[in-house]
Amino acid sequence: MPDLRQTIAARLAPEMDALLAAPDFDGLNKPLKKLMRDPFGKETLVAFLAEKQAEGALKPCPNLGDRRSPAIEAWNRFAAGGLEAIKPHEHRHVAGMLDGAWRDALFSAVWETRLEMVTEGQRRGRSEALDPVAVRTMLEGLPDHIASRVESGKLDPDMTDCEIHCSITGERLQVELRDWQPVLHRLDLTSANFVEVEAISAGPPLRHMEMNLPTGELLLADWFRIPGFNEGMEMIARDVGRELNCDDGAEEQTREYFEKAGFAHISVGNTSPTIYRDGELLRLGHHDEETLYDEAGKRIAEGPEEAGCVCTDLWWVTVADKQVIADILMRSDQHADRAAAEAAIDAYVEGSWGVTRIQLEPGPLHVYFPGGHAGSEPDGIFGKAGLPGINGLDEQIVLSRRPIAALDPEMVLETGFTQGDPVTAVAAPAAEDENDLSM
Repeated sequence: MPDLRQTIAARLAPEMDALLAAPDFDGLNKPLKKLMRDPFGKETLVAFLAEKQAEGALKPCPNLGDRRSPAIEAWNRFAAGGLEAIKPHEHRHVAGMLDGAWRDALFSAVWETRLEMVTEGQRRGRSEALDPVAVRTMLEGLPDHIASRVESGKLDPDMTDCEIHCSITGERLQVELRDWQPVLHRLDLTSANFVEVEAISAGPPLRHMEMNLPTGELLLADWFRIPGFNEGMEMIARDVGRELNCDDGAEEQTREYFEKAGFAHISVGNTSPTIYRDGELLRLGHHDEETLYDEAGKRIAEGPEEAGCVCTDLWWVTVADKQVIADILMRSDQHADRAAAEAAIDAYVEGSWGVTRIQLEPGPLHVYFPGGHAGSEPDGIFGKAGLPGINGLDEQIVLSRRPIAALDPEMVLETGFTQGDPVTAVAAPAAEDENDLSM
């Protein structure tokens, strides 16, 4: 690759005249901001890092654990296997580890020059005239200064261009580059310092809970948009503003709705799964059409029996007995009696696409699902756990009248959730609004 310092000098050249002509530090801001917004191209950094990888200098992140991070996962593969181990669109993730070095070096060079040139008296008087000789010296030294920062393999957490949303806890994490190894940190709000986090495990990939069907009339939807349902839920499990874009938050939402409202509420992303009946099992997921049809569209294999589908505009699947939904509606004041509530349910099911009713025998129903948000991309996890597959079906949720003996118990977490009664459940008090002055 071209010499790193020559590449940096070529990038600085178009802004050099504007920088040299600046009358004061305020005048430096515009060209400097332009440089900071548009550092050297990512492919320059990727080529440089590929050389470091070939030397064996790059190391994988030691504390990612089971967190899902496209940026860190791409870096780890790149550190182990070089350019062949990542896709072209992942180059930006690798380069992002070093983008901050450019800004850090520019800022530190200008700030150090400013401190050298501006006396205490000038700072108090807000007069910061530039010494052209000092500015030229600083600018001429920038290629070395920036290259040295890039080549050091070290960047503080607040300087890397790599913020990670922890897929498990929901925390915002920053990356420190430490001797060519990205290390995850969180900002401790008490001390205002960055603290290295531990690697954490997501546990077994599948979850299991047991619910009871008092009538056996099973209803599946993303949510029940029936007059009175939201109002009833407000009495049972009030929205507390939980962070749902992480595994812990999603599973806590599943637990609360199950233990208070008595239904299963499972994150599946914007996937709208089909429901397939397979003996005693109901499998919710997606079928690989290539296993059923040839290129001409001719059917080449039999698929499982379709029993319905769930339109997931809400990105969740809700599984409930009809009696539970009626109990929730009766917690509101929008239905004269239970017969009216049940009629509203029937009208909603019959008049809505993506809402499915399946009649089963009353009794227990075992619910199996991937933990957290993994249901949006299950990646064959039920098959990996031992459930025999059928014709290319990738399951997101599996419902069974009895425990599924074929599943490896090491891959299934027993949630211990206890099904609640929506008739007696009481929502937690609403959080007090600190800005409420009505008192």
